[in-house]
Amino acid sequence: MSVVLALTIVATVATMNIAATRTRVEMDPLSRVAELAPSSEGQSPPPMGYRAAPARTPTIAMRVRATARPRPMTPTADGRDRVLVEARTLSVRGQPSDVPVLLVGQQLSDVVIGDTFEVDGGVRASAVGAEEVAWVSVRALRKADVVGPVGPTQTIQRGIESLRAGLVQAASVLPGSAGTLLPGLAIGETRALPAELDQAMRDTGLTHLVAVSGANCAVVIAVCGGIAALLGAGRRLRIVVAAGGLGGFVLLVGPDPSVLRAAVMATVALLFLLRGRPGSGLPLVNIAVIVLLLLDPGLARDFGFILSVAATTGLLLLSGPLAAVLKRWLPVWLSHALAIPLAAQIACGPILILLRPEISMTAIPANLLAEPAAPLATLMGVVACVAQAVWPPLGFVAVWIAWLPTAWIIAVARVFAAVPGALLPWQSGPMGALSLLALTVVLLGWILHRARRMRWAIALLITGSLVTGSAVVPAVLSRVSVPKDWIIAASDVGQGDAILVRSQGRVALIDSGRDPVVLTGCLDRLGIDRINLFVLTHYDADHSGGITTELGERIDESLVATPRSAQDKRVFARLPSATRAAQAGQRGRLGALDWQVFWPPSADGSQSANDAAVVWGFDGEGTRALFLADLGADTQARLIPELSGTGYERSTDIVKVAHHGSADQDPALYRLLRPRIGVISVGARNGYGHPRARTLGFLSGLGVRVARTDLGGTIFVVRTGRGLEVRTEK
Repeated sequence: MSVVLALTIVATVATMNIAATRTRVEMDPLSRVAELAPSSEGQSPPPMGYRAAPARTPTIAMRVRATARPRPMTPTADGRDRVLVEARTLSVRGQPSDVPVLLVGQQLSDVVIGDTFEVDGGVRASAVGAEEVAWVSVRALRKADVVGPVGPTQTIQRGIESLRAGLVQAASVLPGSAGTLLPGLAIGETRALPAELDQAMRDTGLTHLVAVSGANCAVVIAVCGGIAALLGAGRRLRIVVAAGGLGGFVLLVGPDPSVLRAAVMATVALLFLLRGRPGSGLPLVNIAVIVLLLLDPGLARDFGFILSVAATTGLLLLSGPLAAVLKRWLPVWLSHALAIPLAAQIACGPILILLRPEISMTAIPANLLAEPAAPLATLMGVVACVAQAVWPPLGFVAVWIAWLPTAWIIAVARVFAAVPGALLPWQSGPMGALSLLALTVVLLGWILHRARRMRWAIALLITGSLVTGSAVVPAVLSRVSVPKDWIIAASDVGQGDAILVRSQGRVALIDSGRDPVVLTGCLDRLGIDRINLFVLTHYDADHSGGITTELGERIDESLVATPRSAQDKRVFARLPSATRAAQAGQRGRLGALDWQVFWPPSADGSQSANDAAVVWGFDGEGTRALFLADLGADTQARLIPELSGTGYERSTDIVKVAHHGSADQDPALYRLLRPRIGVISVGARNGYGHPRARTLGFLSGLGVRVARTDLGGTIFVVRTGRGLEVRTEK
């Protein structure tokens, strides 16, 4: 009853807090700025892949305070490293402000939690539902002068950062890569981890060892409670000491989702023990999850949190039954040792497929060998972290004691990562996750049924379906909304173009949008594995930013604008060898469609990138379409003679409206084409005012049905018995 009452109070307080926060955020000056800024609607980026604001976005001056440590991001297109820092605003354009933001830039590597600094940067509105109000592309950074005495919070935070830096420095004397891995094992500090070792740990399923979670918290609680017991403390005092040690450890490592889940679960367990009523594992997990989601609903979208809950639940539900089955063939100690990584791997497998469509065949043996070394490395790392600030000789000894288990973990990761065939390819996306879940349930049901433990199979089925479903159901529903017979799909990539054309199983892609992750998501959702023809109209970031080497490997042939700058040539280099410069008059065939290039007439370096963009069209299967790239009005006028007298005159079915519906249009071109459908690929709440009312007005006057990605999401043109129809994702 007391637990129910406590949860009710937490729910009430959390609800009131969410309502108050929402009101405060809506009234904040940065929210008003973000409403006018380019949006990220429909472009949910992955961790470490956040997009900065466009270069043309106005610069906004603000004062912010860092609330998290810097994290590495995907490099820029020209290979420069970037860093992501979570922060809260203190003022925006001189007005008081207090909302969360994400800072993106190259000058942020040395930022410490609690640092206050002045930022000049471009603002991009965050996606709907995101905790942060905006992403800020940092263009200038100045450390702010702190007026008045330093508060206790800043003092504590500086002390914590000093301890973390001290461990990194103390561990740097260790040979090999042990000095970079030890801080990760102890306090989750992985910024110095070599890329090769990081990849080896990913390939062998050992990255959870550097994601501080329940195992680390258990070590801290056990040590603190054990020391208190040796000093003669009673049960209650031991519990209080253990709770204090846990709190200090959470401060030291930071509030990552897995740490929060483990800390809340451990705190609830300690409270039960304090009352003399030990709690069982599964109810404690449930309470911890409920409390954390009430306090921060955004955790429901955090893969780290989902994986942490899945792994813990898998250990509680499966490790015992699996050990009982394994004891038939293995010694008792080995069956229990093997059951633990096996249970965690089984529970997390379907979710991991969403992040990386591969199954590690070496994860279980690698974990079996590496995990016994982790507690000693963690304990000695934490001891060294504290001791080097109090008595450095003890810290020196602890670091060298930790070297042996750390080196062992490194050896295990590298040896198993080098095993041929260690990674088994699997179907990507939601269907891959669901198929692995189904296979897992069937195999476990058979194994546990034979062991007369069918109730565990049923429990796994329900739990696995709920946990995996929370991650895959939205994606599955989005696939269901895709019509089967589409011939054109204008992908919702925000302020940019990425348009697909399909005929008889052959696919063309016109431009790639700005974000490779968003483009890949669109291709996967539409079931596109191979691109037979890629047309790059020009090299502006909102048309070429999605081009990566991985995309190039999916392309058979490319038709592109002539590269001009060094940056253009870097983008060009990512495309396949079968790439040629586009020029008016070129023709080809895609399935049953005859395509043609109408512009540019030649590689004229005097034209702007927009006016030299590639205009491509197709005719076939009773449909004509023309894609006008980002041509301006003057160039559109020059295009009229090229199209006069062709089949496109007065009988074009579909036109991709130029430049996201900007006002720079020549209505005479559209009167010549007389399109029935006008597709505008444009970002919601973009900072350019696209599409312009003038453009929408003359298109309406011509009787054109306008379809916009900012309103409808991905746009599909479908051929039916009644002719062409437009369907939208939303």
